Amino acid sequence: SLITQPEAAVCPAPPENSATSLTLIPSFDLNDTLYPSSSSLTNIDTKTSFILLPISTSPSCSPSKAFVFLINSLNFSKVWVLDVHSNVSLALLNHVDEEKPFFPISNTLDSLKDEDPLLFYPDEGAMKRYSEIFVQPYSFGMKKRDWATGKIEGLTIINPENVKDRNILIIDDICSRGGTFYHSAKALKEAGAKDIYLYVSHLEDTVLKGELIESDLIKRIYTSGKSIYSTKKENHEKIILV
Repeated sequence: SLITQPEAAVCPAPPENSATSLTLIPSFDLNDTLYPSSSSLTNIDTKTSFILLPISTSPSCSPSKAFVFLINSLNFSKVWVLDVHSNVSLALLNHVDEEKPFFPISNTLDSLKDEDPLLFYPDEGAMKRYSEIFVQPYSFGMKKRDWATGKIEGLTIINPENVKDRNILIIDDICSRGGTFYHSAKALKEAGAKDIYLYVSHLEDTVLKGELIESDLIKRIYTSGKSIYSTKKENHEKIILV
């Protein structure tokens, strides 16, 4: 195997002045003990880009240390990260710049210009990130979470009167199975919203296993062409790459 533990990794060196674009930096809970498995390296082109690394359990290695070690060990002259979830990731990676999702979101808004959607952010974190990029009216939500299990049980809309009779574009950075957006859309519909659309920079193919994709709550999902989902050979009819 190519990797047994991060300290034992043997990685091919890229050509001089090569660069990479990270589609997604995995985000883990602080108590997780996960590290990239050797099988995760089979589809990596060290000259161009990384996609999301599969993970396997290890009692001796933290996830952030493993992932950062792997990227930094390849000695890229430049690493770009699209729509990073945490600034900690930027601090740990060498030669890194963040690529803001201005263009994919702008393309999404252009495609929905006839719908005139109100922007909706599902939590304060998303509101702070994206309201600085797009200065236009918005609403946002507060998640109701069971802290014992981590499961999202619902969502409260701040200023719900703003969403009544409006088309909505939900914006966030990542979607896995879609629980956050299922509850967002459900709350928005209850508040009187009309058609609801979703943009996420990083869409995992696990969305196909969640209840969001099969529900009638979200009309279309837009995601970056650099998304994990973009590697699938067959696209779902609700999902559009921008």
